Amino acid sequence: MTNVKIYKCFIASPSDTRKERDICDKVFQEINKTQGEQLGFRIESKKWENDARPSFGKSSQDVINKQLLADFQLFIGIMFTKFGTPTEKFNSGTEEEFYLAYDKYEEKGDIEIMFYFNDEPINPTSIDLKQLSNVKEFKELISDCGGLYWSYQGVNDFEEKLRLHLNKYFIDKEETSQDKSNADTHISMSVSELLKDRLNESLSTFYNQPEIWVDPILRESENHNNESVKNDKIEVKIDELVKNPYSVIINAPPQFGLTCLSHHLIIEAWNSDSLWVYLDMNKINIQIDIEKTIKKELKKLNLENRAIDCIILDSWKSSLTGSMKVLRGICNTFKDTPLVIMNTTGDFKLNSEHDIKINRKFRELTLSALSRNSIRKVVSDYNTKKNIGDENIVLDKVVKDMEVLNIHRTPLNCITLLKISEKHFDESPINRTKMIEMFLFVLFDLVELPTYQTKPDVKDCEHVLGYFCEQMIKERTYDFSRDEFVKRLNMFCDENLLDLEIIVVFDVLLENRIIVECNGKFRFKATYWIYYFVANQMHVNNDFYQYIVNNEIYIDFPEVIEFYTGIDRKSSDMIRILTDDLSKQCAIVENKTGLTINFNLLEAMEWNPSEKHIEANHDTFS
Repeated sequence: MTNVKIYKCFIASPSDTRKERDICDKVFQEINKTQGEQLGFRIESKKWENDARPSFGKSSQDVINKQLLADFQLFIGIMFTKFGTPTEKFNSGTEEEFYLAYDKYEEKGDIEIMFYFNDEPINPTSIDLKQLSNVKEFKELISDCGGLYWSYQGVNDFEEKLRLHLNKYFIDKEETSQDKSNADTHISMSVSELLKDRLNESLSTFYNQPEIWVDPILRESENHNNESVKNDKIEVKIDELVKNPYSVIINAPPQFGLTCLSHHLIIEAWNSDSLWVYLDMNKINIQIDIEKTIKKELKKLNLENRAIDCIILDSWKSSLTGSMKVLRGICNTFKDTPLVIMNTTGDFKLNSEHDIKINRKFRELTLSALSRNSIRKVVSDYNTKKNIGDENIVLDKVVKDMEVLNIHRTPLNCITLLKISEKHFDESPINRTKMIEMFLFVLFDLVELPTYQTKPDVKDCEHVLGYFCEQMIKERTYDFSRDEFVKRLNMFCDENLLDLEIIVVFDVLLENRIIVECNGKFRFKATYWIYYFVANQMHVNNDFYQYIVNNEIYIDFPEVIEFYTGIDRKSSDMIRILTDDLSKQCAIVENKTGLTINFNLLEAMEWNPSEKHIEANHDTFS
């Protein structure tokens, strides 16, 4: 494009908003690719850490002012709890930068000033009360100047609000010089870009992992076992569901890719000029009216006045508190709108909660496990970018490992095995405990850290995480805040003389999606991580081992036994306990029923089927 209009945006903020500053650049790039290319403009950020050069002036702030605040059209200010370092004239550099921008606004009126304040809860012990007081006073000052500031709850909320506000700003700005059709086109492109980002986010499981897509297969019913199973049930075409949406429940075990399927369906619908709205059950506030939740999502997309063609409710479980209430709210408010429910429980009980009735019929489908050809595509795409080895050999290795480990044929499990193979490719099968151990070594070996941080020792990490998961098992609490994680494990390290940067451990786990954020707290994305660390803790802490055994905790968490016995391959003590348990249960059954272990039901019935009867049943069940 020959004539591109440049909007220079100065970003002013104290040091505790580093992530928000990075988000600004991310949002700028998105807008440049979509609205900017269509309407002929580009945003360029101006930040002292990137754009200032060494020089001299009355002060360092004076140098920044002269170099960066002489020419700009947008000013974005951000504050959290810190106000900043005082300058010669003002209480902070950010305040001085704001006044320079405000003077330009008063003089010419062509400067856009957007100021944001983070209202996210924070540990009171980490707050400088004087700095916080200055921030509050500054809010009042902005209001006195005739400004409208905006509050946000954490970096994710900031990203959504900034994207929304900038989109609206450029729509208003550019519609004066562009026709309406172009404005509609750039809105459409902006939505497409956002939907693609959501899909890519759901596809990304580990750091530096290729984004791989495998076409999903939906059937009326499905067997999720790893063996190839003859299945003559009807396959449902994705494009048919998109073109003619209907209310449907799609069942699959956890980690089968229902979230990825959700975003894929929404993109396919949008490409067909149909608006499907995405809702995540884990992020819905059940106290808020569902219509407000839908409107909030439409506002994110800049599509407040657009009719909804279908709603997707992801991460739904019939056992989850409030799930039936949310479902009823959607069905009652959007009576004529098809609803797609992504169900991870394996069962679908519409009326499991008292006094809640759902007056809608749903067709039930199942998301299938991967076929060998689908696994080959995952391996091929991954291997093309990471060059692990011969494709056929890698494919055979992945398939055999999933069979040995008795895990589902899912994209996530394939990618996990391939991630391990990037550095530790071995054609021999491994047990699941060894697989996770190898993955942890790969994880902490490949992670990129700032130069001032040191790579944590994997065994030390297993030790502290074993302790942390021990406390979760004992307390039966599986959600935690970042502060709780860091504080508890720092105390443990101090008591045990461990030199470990817990902040780094947390960031590595979060970056690689071993832990994920949910409703303002964090949790392990897959429960097997908890069981793995618990099993390690049982090996090093006999008191905890006795706690698990004596209280029969292993009955509630059977995977703990798998990992415990897989650590050293010699854990005969746990095998003996399980054998004794089985013997006791058999004795109870025999005592209550009078049936011995050698009892043969068919012999007792004296059932003697004819050859013809046997052949008929063979044809039926083969």
